[in-house]
Amino acid sequence: MRHLFKPLRNYLRGYNREAMLSAIYYLANHIEWNTKLPPHLIQANPFGKKQKIYLGFYLWSLDTLARETLLYGQPYGGKHNVDWRACARALNLLRDAEDQASAGVDDVSIFAEMTRIAHRQFHWQQSFSHDDLARYMRIYGQPGIRQVIEAEYALSVEQLFQGGFALLATFLTHEMLSPTFAKDAGDLLGFDMAPLMNRFSTTIPNLTDRILEEQSLDQDWAYTFNPLRSSPLITMPNGNVRCPITGMLSRRFTDGMYFEVGKIPDALSRYLGPAYQAYVGEVLTAVEGDLKIIAEAPYGTARRPKNTVDWIVEDKMGVLFIECKVLRLGKLARSKMAPAPETDHEYAKLAKAICQTYQTLQDAIDGHYPNWVSSTKSIYPLIVTMDDWNLFTHETQNALTEMALSEMKKRNLNPDLLDNFPYKICHIREFERAMQVMAQAGISPVMSGLHGKDRLGWQMDGYLSTDFPKELTRSLFPDDRSKIMPMPIPLR
Repeated sequence: MRHLFKPLRNYLRGYNREAMLSAIYYLANHIEWNTKLPPHLIQANPFGKKQKIYLGFYLWSLDTLARETLLYGQPYGGKHNVDWRACARALNLLRDAEDQASAGVDDVSIFAEMTRIAHRQFHWQQSFSHDDLARYMRIYGQPGIRQVIEAEYALSVEQLFQGGFALLATFLTHEMLSPTFAKDAGDLLGFDMAPLMNRFSTTIPNLTDRILEEQSLDQDWAYTFNPLRSSPLITMPNGNVRCPITGMLSRRFTDGMYFEVGKIPDALSRYLGPAYQAYVGEVLTAVEGDLKIIAEAPYGTARRPKNTVDWIVEDKMGVLFIECKVLRLGKLARSKMAPAPETDHEYAKLAKAICQTYQTLQDAIDGHYPNWVSSTKSIYPLIVTMDDWNLFTHETQNALTEMALSEMKKRNLNPDLLDNFPYKICHIREFERAMQVMAQAGISPVMSGLHGKDRLGWQMDGYLSTDFPKELTRSLFPDDRSKIMPMPIPLR
């Protein structure tokens, strides 16, 4: 299949690498942050459309184009005049390569293809907001994980997020930062920016080596991991710093902090797991409504100590059994089309989490919980993941449920639990909204509708928008803005 990608690569070899990366920077900023296009790219949106989805080019395409430009753009020569016509031609060649590479996907595999399309596209479709900043600053600001992060960066958690936001704000208006930026910004902010910038930066030779390691010249080509996600800043030979896609930077110092924590032995289970569970509790407390919130408690015997489900939330009609999981879908599983060993391995981890939830639910129903007594209220197991697994097709849901059933048999659990108390998995962003809706509409009205046969495979956000459009939601932690932006930052 290598021949499918040659037209794009040959085309990029005719252009200067930095000139093409510059064009990608302006186009990506325009789509995600609504910044103005320079005159040579104005034809990308000649009528000033507000809804960027109708422009015909997308952030995920620019993501892939940046990756290919780093490999094949000319470092010194090549055409420097990269206008919209040149970019459009590159994006069309990229789309042709994608279409031809996926042409062999049959009807049986179409849902698996849709899942990895979601992994590639959905995070770009969801706009980055203050809520994202507040969420991750609170998670990584919890005791335990805070000390891990501060030791790793030599900055406080607050300084890390202030520095990340300062970088983001500056790159929204400046394509390139000078070698003195770290010192100048540090003087304004009152702390050294170098540790943060060094952690997020790399060089073009290092990037190209990593891209080639990840490369897959087959139907997975468009879906392979782009190393710019872990190193969104590029230190150029003259010391200037470039950020081709600022959306990668915003995601790097929030959700992407996982890159650091995951490399530290035991940090996920020992520190990040409890921190995430504590944050879910903060969300529940911040929601306004008549909800009874019950925290995790120990039970069992000295020989077999146990813990209850992480959180129980109860109203007049329903009960949520909430299990918090920091499980992250591996990068190989995001690029492969299920069924495959890589995807099966990842879904098996989630299936064990489902089984764990039912195991503790059975104990609760049997009267073993010290902090909750079973009643006639409907019970809804809800697994809240820190990573978005994009489990939105019925094929994926069915495969996961089959894995969970197999795991339940190993543990001698009654498989009827799955039918009597159907589970749901949602991402933390969806959970923040869902709890506000449930506080207004009730737990059972929301969860029972989500489990209807016509809703199989629906994600929480889409369901809430369709069935509960009138319920109001808000930022749960608006005062956190001052911790991230304590002062105006006139950087240049």
